[in-house]
Amino acid sequence: MNAKNVNLLTDTLSSVLDEGEYIIDFPLNKIRINPQVRRKYKPEKVEQIAASIKLHGQIEPCILTEPDDEGMADLLVGFTRFYANQKNESPTLKAVLRPAPENLRVVQMSENMHREDLDIVDTALGVVELNVIDKLKPKDICEQLGVNNSWVSKMLAIGKLPLELLDDVTSLTTDIETFYILAGVYKKSPDLAYDVVEAAKVAGELKRTAVKDAQAKLKNGGVDNDSDGADNGTDNGTDGADNGTDNGTGGADNGTDGAGDGTGGADNGAGSDDNGTSTEGSGKNKIPGQKKNHQVIVSFLKDGVVTEGSLITNQESIDGSVCVVIDGKDNLVAIEELKLVRIVYA
Repeated sequence: MNAKNVNLLTDTLSSVLDEGEYIIDFPLNKIRINPQVRRKYKPEKVEQIAASIKLHGQIEPCILTEPDDEGMADLLVGFTRFYANQKNESPTLKAVLRPAPENLRVVQMSENMHREDLDIVDTALGVVELNVIDKLKPKDICEQLGVNNSWVSKMLAIGKLPLELLDDVTSLTTDIETFYILAGVYKKSPDLAYDVVEAAKVAGELKRTAVKDAQAKLKNGGVDNDSDGADNGTDNGTDGADNGTDNGTGGADNGTDGAGDGTGGADNGAGSDDNGTSTEGSGKNKIPGQKKNHQVIVSFLKDGVVTEGSLITNQESIDGSVCVVIDGKDNLVAIEELKLVRIVYA
C-alpha cells in the first residue's frame, strides 16, 4: 500500500473512531439502495474503483443506517463503492453504521449533489420526490439542501418532464437552463417539445438557442397545445416574471404546476403553499392530490422489475397502500415501495 493510500486509510479510521464508529464488514445482500438518487452511474468509474478495491482493498468505508429488524440497512454514502464491490462479486463491503436520519432522501441528495457525475435528471427527480413524497415545500427544500429558490424552482419544473424525454435530453446537453426552458415549452406544447428534441437527436446536440426559439414561437402564438388553451400569455418562461399566475391548466396554480417559471427574482411559481402536490390531512394518510388535467405516475419494483402505473388519487391510503392502475387493472402497492412520483399533463 503506497503512502497516499496509507494516509487516506489513517484519516478515515481517525474520523470514524473519533465519532465512536467502527468499520465493519456488512453483507451486500442486506443493503437497500434508493435507485432514484443515482439512477445512472458511469460504468468506467465503477470499473476503476472495482480494480482499485481488488488491488488495495476498500480504503474508504460506505455509510449505512443501522440495520432494521430484518437486518436490512439503507445506503447513505458510497454508491459507487457499493456497485464496485457488487461487480467484484464480494459478499461484503466495508461500512460504518449510523442511526437512520429523519429524512433519508435529504441526506442522500445532499451527499450526491456534490458529486460531479450526478446528472441533472437524477437531481431533478430527487427534488420532485422531496416535494411530492416527503411533502417538503420548496422553501423547506432550500433550507434542507442549502440551495436557493430559483434552483429548486428549476429542478421541480425539469422533474415534471416525462422520463423518456428526460433520458433523451440528458444525452444531448448538460445545461440546466436548456432543460428548464424545454420544461416550459413542454408545459405549453408537448408536441413541440418532442419535435425540438427529435431534431436535436439528429444534430447530436440540444442547444439553448433551439429551445429558446421554440419558446419564442409559443409566445408569438405559433403553437399552443396547452390542455385547456387558457394561457393568455401570462407565462413569461425564463424572463423571471412569472409569479405563479400561469392560467394554462385552469386557475392560479400555486403548486408544482407553477414550479420554476422564472429564472430569477420572483420564484413564487414553485408553490410556497404546496397546494399542487398534497391534501391537508385529517389525521389519516393522504396521498398526492391530482389536479384537473394532471395524471400522477408512480414507479415501483414488481418482481424485481421497475414498473410504472397511474395513481388513483381520489381516495385515502388503505393500510399504508395506494391503488395503482397498471394495464387497466387496479393494484394495491405499499406507499413505502413507491420509488418515484411524477406529474404528467393530460
